[in-house]
Amino acid sequence: MMNKTFTYLSILFIGLVLASCTKEEDLAPLPQDKILEYRVDNVPTGTSLYGAIDQNEGTITLYVPFYLGLELIDADIKVSPGAKLQEAIQPIPVDTKGQTYTVIAADGTTNTYKLQIVPQNTPQLEVVWGIYNYPATQPSAYPLQVLPTIYGNFYSNNIALVDVRLTSRRTGKEVQLNTRAERAALSPVTGENYKYSLSSIPIPKDVDTGYNDVQIDFLGHRATLADPVNIQYRAPRINYAAGTAAQQSGEVVFKATPQYLILDPTSVKATDTETGKVYDLSIVKYDMESITLKIPDDFPVGMPTSILIFETMYKDWPATSERTYMNVSPK
Repeated sequence: MMNKTFTYLSILFIGLVLASCTKEEDLAPLPQDKILEYRVDNVPTGTSLYGAIDQNEGTITLYVPFYLGLELIDADIKVSPGAKLQEAIQPIPVDTKGQTYTVIAADGTTNTYKLQIVPQNTPQLEVVWGIYNYPATQPSAYPLQVLPTIYGNFYSNNIALVDVRLTSRRTGKEVQLNTRAERAALSPVTGENYKYSLSSIPIPKDVDTGYNDVQIDFLGHRATLADPVNIQYRAPRINYAAGTAAQQSGEVVFKATPQYLILDPTSVKATDTETGKVYDLSIVKYDMESITLKIPDDFPVGMPTSILIFETMYKDWPATSERTYMNVSPK
């Protein structure tokens, strides 16, 4: 009797086990609102950068090595099948903060990721004036000229990553310089390890004169040169270009000599070298770049005229004298 009972229980147990093995349970579907890949292809070396995606935290971490010299992140984003991004993918600067991407699944559910760009930069930025005999010779410059050369451990020749600003010690005015000017350059110094030369950065005409501190930002680092640059105006010059066309009793415009400014002119006179007669050309208007003069009714005519000597008087500067000729028609 004992054996029959045992056999019966064994068969019952095996039946229950087999039944449990064949029972099907539906698994919860995986959400289809994910970013699966974040890839950056606009890398100078021809390789790609990949963001590390944390699905639990909803973050994408992108590490950007400094030596790549990237200015923009132009990403290619792969999402779950049937899903799409809420916003269009646009290139963003490498220093962007708070960038997010929202994925919309086919069923309408959404999932938002926050991008974290982590620059892998140089340890620190060290800059110094690269002028001859510095610091005995202190840096100086003129408006419309260029900033003296600066040496630094930039580890890159991508000048677009450099931001240079002048701050006047007298007025506090801050001016951002144009590091993308045609002649501006960032280049290695021959024979010097890790030393680069930042040169030919133009100074605008409206900068405040006097001592200006020079601040440089590069790849998350900021440094101010130990000594300020002394920016001063130099004596003004007007370019009385030969062959300028004009008419008696009309107006004529002359520009400043290249890389010079027009500063507070008070009078302009022209002397005819053949007759010795002096003509007063009244000043209609002027700014730092040009001056408009009134041609007298009796001004000598000719195509060209005889040689003329233009003498310009200034408020606080020495007078200038220039020989030229014009093409003047009668009124």
